[in-house]
Amino acid sequence: MRRFIECCAEVEELAAFIYRELEVRADDNEPLQRLMRKLADDEDDHARQLRFALRVSPKETFAGINEAAGDPYQLKSEAEQLLNQVKAGTRNEHELLKIAVTLENRFQGIHAGYVLLFKDDSLKKLFSSLARADEKHLVDLNAYLNEYKQRRATS
Repeated sequence: MRRFIECCAEVEELAAFIYRELEVRADDNEPLQRLMRKLADDEDDHARQLRFALRVSPKETFAGINEAAGDPYQLKSEAEQLLNQVKAGTRNEHELLKIAVTLENRFQGIHAGYVLLFKDDSLKKLFSSLARADEKHLVDLNAYLNEYKQRRATS
């Protein structure tokens, strides 16, 4: 369980790095910079919450792994690849926004998918709150993506 939660925390940190890199790359777009900064701060907060959860006894709190849910180790690998792509500057704004939406969708599936396998109510609440935060991230990202598409259509 500890390794699982640690991997989830690492994924959250990678997401924060990705969003901070996107913030830097959006140097002429203040609304996008604000959105990326907020998402990065949220992901850092999620990582801190997960690391706090590591203080709980695994035998008392963890009931098992839902094999049908997403794989955090695979998501970590995908996030590492995405971070490298973002740093390389090989993606345009639209592509990066779409990737961020995909990443948030994957986060949500993992948090929601694993929440039922915790015995401890506090961890159930934690993973539920992370899933709700990812839902909000998706709303924010999709709203910005729609605005971006509208701007492109009118220019």
